[in-house]
Amino acid sequence: MEVLIVEDDDAMASALCAAVISAGHRATRVSRGADALLAHRKFEVILLDLGLPDLDGLDVLRKLRQVTQCPILILTARDDERSVVLGLRSGGR
Repeated sequence: MEVLIVEDDDAMASALCAAVISAGHRATRVSRGADALLAHRKFEVILLDLGLPDLDGLDVLRKLRQVTQCPILILTARDDERSVVLGLRSGGR
C-alpha cells in the first residue's frame, strides 16, 4: 500500500515512516499542505497532520475531500473539541 505522510516535524515523520514501512507498506513524506495537494493522486492512504507550516491542515483536508475518497487519517497534537469535530465532519478519520 502507498501511504502519504503529511507531517512537518522531522522526528515525527521519521517515526511514522518507520512504522508504515515496518508494516510492509511504502511511505512517502511531504512537509507542506501544498505538496500534499499536488502529490495525493498516487496514494491509497493519507496520514495528515493538522499543524502544517503553509496551510491549516483542516483546509488541506477539505480540499483533498473535493478530489479524492481515499482514507485520510488525521494526526495532530490539537486536542480542542472544535478541531476534532471539524476534522471528522470534513471527512477525516
